[in-house]
This record gives sequence, structure tokens and C-alpha cells, in this order.
Amino acid sequence: MASDDFLQSGVSDVRSGWQRCLNNTAPHSDCTSIPLRWQLTYTPVAADISHYIRMVVYYETSAGVWTRRAPAFTGQVAAASQ
Repeated sequence: MASDDFLQSGVSDVRSGWQRCLNNTAPHSDCTSIPLRWQLTYTPVAADISHYIRMVVYYETSAGVWTRRAPAFTGQVAAASQ
């Protein structure tokens, strides 16, 4: 869902965060938040190698209710070739 879609559907605010996960299968209980809250971009670091990264979107409706939406994962992070 593009940010324009959120705004057209009665959403008053949109924010994003990032998660690092051991695998890309449900229930995603192995995910931890990356402490770069509300950044639209993220550059993987050494701690991300062999993990999966995903952006998590939080949006607030016009009724003031915050909802979390977790889109698909990126591919598994691999070390750069030397």
C-alpha cells in the first residue's frame, strides 16, 4: 500500500520502523526491532548478516487508532564479496 493509499483511506499519520528476523516464516516471534525508528531507509550492518530485514508500517486512523502492518521481507542479508 503506497503512502497515498493510506492518506486517501482516512489515515491521519504514517510511520515506519525496521525489524531483524532469524527467518521469514510466521509467526515472526524471532524478530527484534532495529533502533532506527521512523526512518524510511535502512542500510544493513554486520549484525544483519544471515538475517531477514523488513520494514514495519504503523498508521493512525482519523479515529486515533494506531495499527501495525508488516509487509513482506527482503531477501536474507549476505556478506559483501571481497
